[in-house]
Amino acid sequence: MRVRNYQLSNPDGEVSRVAEPFTADLTSEPTRRTLTVSELARQLKELFEQSFAASVYVEGELSDPKIYPSGHLWFDLKDSQSTLKCVMWKESVRAMKFQPEQGLKVVCSGRVEFYAPRGEVKFSVRSIE
Repeated sequence: MRVRNYQLSNPDGEVSRVAEPFTADLTSEPTRRTLTVSELARQLKELFEQSFAASVYVEGELSDPKIYPSGHLWFDLKDSQSTLKCVMWKESVRAMKFQPEQGLKVVCSGRVEFYAPRGEVKFSVRSIE
């Protein structure tokens, strides 16, 4: 709570300080801006792109790895508390020197991306060690 200080004089000329609590008008609604879904998604995408502009290295355990007919590898990267959806595009999958297996502990490098049409965050993996 903010306090305003006042100086008061009594009839004898003595000055005293009095503190009076400052009260805000809480009845008026604060100014708000309403975003469309697309506007919020665009801002989230920009936030992720700026915050994770460089390659990120993430350690975890492979879960449900599957290489699709397109050649892309989709999997989850997990630890004891979290799961991250991941994709490795076919060009990078071709360069892998091992077969991805369930439960394998790995370090992945790549970029964090926000896919606006589905409102999903994914880790786009370039390499797995």
